[in-house]
Amino acid sequence: MLVLLVYGCVTQIVFGTICPFVVFSGFPCPACGLTRGVCAILTGHWKMAAAYNITAFLWLPALIWFCFMRYIAGKNKICWEPVFIVIAIITVIYYIYRMKACFPGNPPMCYHAKNVVTWLLHL
Repeated sequence: MLVLLVYGCVTQIVFGTICPFVVFSGFPCPACGLTRGVCAILTGHWKMAAAYNITAFLWLPALIWFCFMRYIAGKNKICWEPVFIVIAIITVIYYIYRMKACFPGNPPMCYHAKNVVTWLLHL
């Protein structure tokens, strides 16, 4: 846990983000905007959530269902992988669409010039 805290602090200070994909490449990852999207859904900002990452509308119910079934209903034997794999595939397809249609654009679909690859190329 301490390692994650240190990683988060260092990458936020040095690169301006904690996303490993963005830290390394500078490009948005397929999950970019998911956290903001889920927070927007939970606060009733539907349009904002869709703008951040529309797949948040798939991930949030799936995660709630998973947590309920596993931790409240006690059903540990249910096979969750197919559900999450399908949602992950949809997320990657949506990412490809966003990279073609929206990149570069408003956050989270923007390039971060402070990244490891750029730093290595300028050594």
